[in-house]
Amino acid sequence: MLFLLFVYFNGIKIGFWGLQTTSMIALIINLNIGISVKQSLLGLLGIVVLYAVFQIKKNAVPAWDYLK
Repeated sequence: MLFLLFVYFNGIKIGFWGLQTTSMIALIINLNIGISVKQSLLGLLGIVVLYAVFQIKKNAVPAWDYLK
């Protein structure tokens, strides 16, 4: 997980996809061990925020396009 954060903050797209994948795995594990659906979905909030930030445009170019 730390590796994915390092990759993400260095501007590489695969870091975002890796964080998304680990969040989905954590969601499945949380549901399997009995954590409520509401609390489990709250864990995906960070991914939603990151995706929204990538949609912000500067000079008509979304932030996503600035990543390698």
